[in-house]
Amino acid sequence: MPGAPWAAPVVGAFPRAVSLLHPDGALVSIVADGRSMESRAVAVGAQAFGELSAALRRGTEGLRIGLTGTGLELVGPSARPEAAWALDFTLWDASTRLEASARRLVGNDGAAFERTLDEFERAFVARVPREGIHGGGPFATRFAALALEADFPRNLAGFGPGTTPAGDDFLAGWQFAARLSGREGVTIGEAELGRTTAAGRALLLGAREACFPAYLIGFAEAFSAAVTEPPGSATPARDASTGSAALDAAMDEAFRHGASSGADALLGFLRRFGRAGRVRHRKENQVRSRRRYG
Repeated sequence: MPGAPWAAPVVGAFPRAVSLLHPDGALVSIVADGRSMESRAVAVGAQAFGELSAALRRGTEGLRIGLTGTGLELVGPSARPEAAWALDFTLWDASTRLEASARRLVGNDGAAFERTLDEFERAFVARVPREGIHGGGPFATRFAALALEADFPRNLAGFGPGTTPAGDDFLAGWQFAARLSGREGVTIGEAELGRTTAAGRALLLGAREACFPAYLIGFAEAFSAAVTEPPGSATPARDASTGSAALDAAMDEAFRHGASSGADALLGFLRRFGRAGRVRHRKENQVRSRRRYG
């Protein structure tokens, strides 16, 4: 997160975030609270976020938001402040929570780990979208070709649909899995940062520093808990498709993130562990059936 003070134009206003184009070329998000935190975001509280959203309903053209050490100010086209909010900022450190989840998995990468991955992959495939880099459309076809190249997955930077390109979400999920499990990640350099959107640049900058969106941090906590919970601890509240109700809820939250960003990131997570995480095409299923029964 760039240190204050700075000001940036408003480039989007959404139900859960206001997007600013920071002078360094990467987005900064203004959000209500920690549940909506992105890699580069300022959580201002529900009241301030609601008031800011109301002030932006007439449009965002020509408006800028300035971040100071003590709050926010909304600046109009005439360069005059139109509203201001005094805020007491605290640091939201995603890496601390991620490291705690990673420590839970140390020494637990055997049968329970693989079983949790199996359960999660089955649930993922059951609800994964059939468009974008999933299923059998043109983006999925191109994704499959890129996956065979030597520089995969770094070659996905900037690839695919979305304000945050699907390839960037996949890369973030891949890097997230590597950080969580202690496996090798990928190098995200200036070449990758330079060929994506402002939203993608913000996500990749965060992935490079192990600062992931809140929904992925919540998923890490649920996944590590599902791996390490004692055998036989099933309860009626548990969902057999994912291993635990908490993991199921974390996956639901991920699938609600963006048009397909959460699903794309979870696919990267699965692929880092060598899992396909995809819906087989009808022809592929027919070939498998013939091989099995023919």
